[in-house]
Amino acid sequence: MSSKGSKKSRVGKSETAVLVFTTHGDIQVKNSRNPELTEEVEKYRIPEGMEIVSLNAVKPGVPNILPPKNVAPFIRIVRDKTAGFNDVTNKKEMKEMVKEIKKEIFELDDQPGEIAAEVNKKNTNYTDDEETMAYHHSSDAFLYGIRTYTGGIISNKEFLREDYLLYKKNYEGETAELKSYNWKLNLLKTNITTNEDLMDTLNPNAGKTRVAHMRKGYTITRLGNVIEELNKRGIKKVIIIDLTCSVIRKKQEGVTSRTERSIARHATPETPSVGGSKTICSKRGCSINKTRKRYKK
Repeated sequence: MSSKGSKKSRVGKSETAVLVFTTHGDIQVKNSRNPELTEEVEKYRIPEGMEIVSLNAVKPGVPNILPPKNVAPFIRIVRDKTAGFNDVTNKKEMKEMVKEIKKEIFELDDQPGEIAAEVNKKNTNYTDDEETMAYHHSSDAFLYGIRTYTGGIISNKEFLREDYLLYKKNYEGETAELKSYNWKLNLLKTNITTNEDLMDTLNPNAGKTRVAHMRKGYTITRLGNVIEELNKRGIKKVIIIDLTCSVIRKKQEGVTSRTERSIARHATPETPSVGGSKTICSKRGCSINKTRKRYKK
């Protein structure tokens, strides 16, 4: 990888940001019976001059299966490989960093092998679930696709978090906030090293009530909102590691299998072979066995 990105940044506020998304992901699709849904995948125009390199775990129509145990190790890889990322890092060098992240995450990701083993054992929790089988049948070439942007159009992906997932019982039996990188829009680096959760930043009142751990609701943020927040902060170079799902629900009323395939092909027209996004779990519910629901992003 080029060493140019390791040069000292210009004096003053940094213009770089590194993000890792570990929530659910969702894309709305239109059908004539529900006018609130849009016919095409909603797009967002990236501010002029902003450079983005993204790593998307899966292609359109496929969920990502991300156990909580894998999140912290993946984030350590991202931190290590972006240590030299600064204002003088160009887009080519950003892409090389992301390629290194992809290589190490791919080697560490144990889910393709574990799912294959369960499918081979004919475990019906896996073989009877269409989304899991879509993940299983995805070739390596479509896992962890890299996309680059300099301005232009990007799919305005929706990120969702079930509020109760941020909480757990402590040793005294009281509910305490879960301190981890899971179920968050993690901002790992900007002008200072940070662990900011942009889901909380953009939804300051979500999950703050006494009964937040019992709520069945969702906190929702779109990719466009995230980019706008970074732009307001003067961020011009962004690396996004998106570990969320890319499922498009053909079982949604009015959305046929043919429509789903069309959406998948055109989700990101600039790179249709590796684009797209949707969630395994959304406000419309989950189709996966509940005992495994928490693993899917």
